[in-house]
Amino acid sequence: MKTTNSNILDFTTSNISDLIVEFETDSLSGLSNQSVEERTHTFGPNRLETQQVNGWQIFLRQFKSAFIFLLLGALGITLLLVNTWMR
Repeated sequence: MKTTNSNILDFTTSNISDLIVEFETDSLSGLSNQSVEERTHTFGPNRLETQQVNGWQIFLRQFKSAFIFLLLGALGITLLLVNTWMR
C-alpha cells in the first residue's frame, strides 16, 4: 500500500481500478496470504475494540441532546397547565 494517511473520502470517490493499484491487490483473488501477514504486522489486526455498556449508561446518554431538554421542558409546561386546569 502506497499511502497510509489518505482521507477516506478519496477512496469513496476513486475509480475501482485506481484503488486496486493503490492497495496493491487483485480484483479476483484479493490479497495473498503473504500480503495479509505483512499488513497485519504493519497495521495490526482488523478488529474493533468493544466496551461493555450497561443499561443505565445507555439511558443517561440520551440526555446529552438539547432536543431532549426541550421535550422535557414542554412536558413540564404541559403538566403545569393540566394541573392548573384540573383544579
